Amino acid sequence: MRSLLHRKTRHSRSRVEEKFQTIVDLIKDLDKKEFNRLKEGIDLAWQAYNKVSQAKTATEKELEDIEGTERILEEEDGRE
Repeated sequence: MRSLLHRKTRHSRSRVEEKFQTIVDLIKDLDKKEFNRLKEGIDLAWQAYNKVSQAKTATEKELEDIEGTERILEEEDGRE
């Protein structure tokens, strides 16, 4: 019975805990200098990914402009 509970607990780890364990396995053999280089690289990669995912395509910008214009026209129609 105890092994069933233990097995369930092991499988119920959160996504963060699983990622953390993967990272620990990858970095445990690095010295401090190598670890700091890797950490900086990961931080830069995360910043780049974040920047790219926030960039709008030409179509998104066009749709945003159209929606903004429509809102202005609707507000003006409501005032008349």
